Amino acid sequence: MLEDCAQITPATTWLEACGMLEIDSRFSAVESIRDREEIFAEHKHKLTLQARNLERQQRNEAMAKLREKMKTQDWLSVDATWRQAQDELAEVADFKQLDKIDALRVFEDLMHGMHREEEHSLARKRVLRRRAERKARNDFRSLLAEAKQAGTITAGSSWAS
Repeated sequence: MLEDCAQITPATTWLEACGMLEIDSRFSAVESIRDREEIFAEHKHKLTLQARNLERQQRNEAMAKLREKMKTQDWLSVDATWRQAQDELAEVADFKQLDKIDALRVFEDLMHGMHREEEHSLARKRVLRRRAERKARNDFRSLLAEAKQAGTITAGSSWAS
């Protein structure tokens, strides 16, 4: 019954609703005013939840759009600052649509991800460098062992030739 009345919004008061629904026979069929008020309160609560969910969904979609837009930017690097991001994105519609705190959250998430990727990359480079150094040490030991076997170097050999 209340779902059919499009004029009722989450901001509608009980008195306003009574004025709108007094001509509805279904509303008048509920005998107790307290029951009518409870039905209205439940409906208003449901509308409020729907409005919040819709707003949250729209905000999340806008944040996702901004995140995708920011990922494609050339100026965005691990060293980028929030001030720089604000200046660069000042004319972007997705940025204007969001609150500053939501845009900052998107920026921080991207920076956190970029820092994580950079740390992973540096760790991988360290592992590869250590592997190359270990291989070079092993090759040098093999070279010394071959030279010792061939007799070109002995325990008394000097480093300078």
